Amino acid sequence: MRWKNTEATNPILRFGWELKEVSDLVKNCEFKVFTDAVNNGGNVAVLNAKGCAETYSRKKIDELTEFAKKYGAKGLAWMKLVDGQINSPIAKFLRKKNWMR
Repeated sequence: MRWKNTEATNPILRFGWELKEVSDLVKNCEFKVFTDAVNNGGNVAVLNAKGCAETYSRKKIDELTEFAKKYGAKGLAWMKLVDGQINSPIAKFLRKKNWMR
């Protein structure tokens, strides 16, 4: 099921951030968490938190993951882009041509 990107379905829009659905980009990737979600009718979405890569430590990301779980998320997959370098535990599962858009 796909959603419409409105403030009702995506309240973070109020802060100038927007969830972007990327299910089509990851449905055939090597990261089983994403492919299983899409193949079972779910969605995979990303949030570009511009300006946070250098200030969000792994500890902070872990805290955000626990917060998201309280609202039904199974977890958070994250990527940081700093000075053109990717830092992420999932980068090895994704084809660079798909996520460097």
